[in-house]
Amino acid sequence: MVGIYTRGTSVTAVFRAHNILNAWPKNMFLVKHIGEEALGNDLRSATIVSLQAGLRLDNLEKAEELAGKGSPQVNSKGGSWSVGKEGNVLIAKLMNAGKVVEEFTGSTAEEIASKITTARAWPQDYSESGWIGIELGKLE
Repeated sequence: MVGIYTRGTSVTAVFRAHNILNAWPKNMFLVKHIGEEALGNDLRSATIVSLQAGLRLDNLEKAEELAGKGSPQVNSKGGSWSVGKEGNVLIAKLMNAGKVVEEFTGSTAEEIASKITTARAWPQDYSESGWIGIELGKLE
């Protein structure tokens, strides 16, 4: 661990490197414990920042099982967002109860973002918007 910082009701730990599948959960409980020691019952959040998060290739099957298969998705108050690519077409779908509520297609992440904004179907918060943009960017 590089350092641990407390501020208000949160604790943040910075790790140089750790195995994202096996070590991360143990490290999270360690950070939580340290935060509770420092802040007592006032601890409201714990965050880990890793400068190098790794995954051993012999753990890929277990990681896929934990992550689930299929297109990446994030849950939202209005349903869940899913992204994918068919040929050269990027796709972002807003799903609710397993059904497509709205589907946005385009050749770039920026084009899809514009369509989502125009349709006023934007995600509930910035973290969802960021996730959609990052995942579409990876596919682009």
